[in-house]
Amino acid sequence: MKAEIKEVWSNRNFVFLFLGRLISSLGHNLYLLGLPWLALQLTGSALILSTVFAVEYIAKLVSALFAGVAADKFDKKKIMMFSAILQAIILLIIPFTYTLDLFSEWIIYSVAILINFVGGFYFNSEKALLPSMFEKSLYTTMNSQFQFINIISRFLGPTVAGALIGLLGPVYIFTIDALAFIILFCFVLLLNVQYQKFEGMSEGFIASVKEGLLFLKENMGLTKIAFGSMVLNMAVGPILALLVFYSSNELNANSFQTGLVYSAGGIGGVLVSIYAVKLKGIFTRSVLFLWNIIILGVGIITLGMANHWMVAAASFLIIMGMIMLYNINYNTMVQEIVPVKYRGRVGSTLFLLSQISVPFSMTLAGLVSESIDIRIIFLSLGLFMLIFGIVFYKGVYTRYTFVDFDETEQNSAQPGG
Repeated sequence: MKAEIKEVWSNRNFVFLFLGRLISSLGHNLYLLGLPWLALQLTGSALILSTVFAVEYIAKLVSALFAGVAADKFDKKKIMMFSAILQAIILLIIPFTYTLDLFSEWIIYSVAILINFVGGFYFNSEKALLPSMFEKSLYTTMNSQFQFINIISRFLGPTVAGALIGLLGPVYIFTIDALAFIILFCFVLLLNVQYQKFEGMSEGFIASVKEGLLFLKENMGLTKIAFGSMVLNMAVGPILALLVFYSSNELNANSFQTGLVYSAGGIGGVLVSIYAVKLKGIFTRSVLFLWNIIILGVGIITLGMANHWMVAAASFLIIMGMIMLYNINYNTMVQEIVPVKYRGRVGSTLFLLSQISVPFSMTLAGLVSESIDIRIIFLSLGLFMLIFGIVFYKGVYTRYTFVDFDETEQNSAQPGG
């Protein structure tokens, strides 16, 4: 395992991409905590707060319709550079309009939509580019190492963001986030990657999308897993949308303490990423999925029972650790199965399938929270996750044999016995 880690980190392009994304992710935590905190200060409404998160996901979904095809048809490096610099400009809208006394909740909605729409192009291109840097045998190690970006940013970012919000207020911290995206642009500029144009790829947008859909039709096991992710995200979405409101109103936490709750998720991610490669040799994918979802459900139930922000932090540690574990294994499986020339389109389609329920669940959670205690919502979601894990394990995972981590020559998931 140490040899694999060393080989991953000896890749110059991986190091540049990692550093750029790490800095931008640390900076972007100022947005992730600052925008909902700003919305909460401006309106004091859980419904508005959840709606902001919902429109963000809608923007991601719309972006995915175009970003996947763009990642397969055009130069991924140029797409990533353009997206990074454009996100920096969009973030500066908040302090600019605030200074001119033009700021309103519609500015919040506008920035939320634009930043996530443009960001979708970056992440689709990055997701398609990253595995092309390595052999299939290194995919799990690559993913676990790259996930350290999320771990470190979620551990340090929210704490720093909470402190800066308390010190500077939730407006001008977006300037720092914009600077982080400019740094990302510089690191992407340093990447030494060649634009690869695939022969035989359809020129039209609709035809290109159809090619990706046809691949998924022939790999129904992968498609069903994406639908399972949709259900999982439907339950997790409200947790992420309402956590700031829950921490502030139910647990009486200030911005710094709320930042610590978010940071605890990074600790869970650290523990999972350290052992993710080892776990693949101990458990089958199906068994690992089952325990993954069961523990996630327990974490959500514990969050609903929290009576102090520290208990909420411990619960969020479990939740984010399990989400991280799921993402590592899910991304590895997709990378192993999907051929290079389809990765942008198939990746964006899978993203659509897995995330399409999130805006609905976030908005619904905000509406329900107006009349039902958030604790009851969290407890119900946790119980649902436990039932879902068992049902999906028996109904899907045990009925399909997916590409094994060591079977580098297989290219699709086939029905099993």
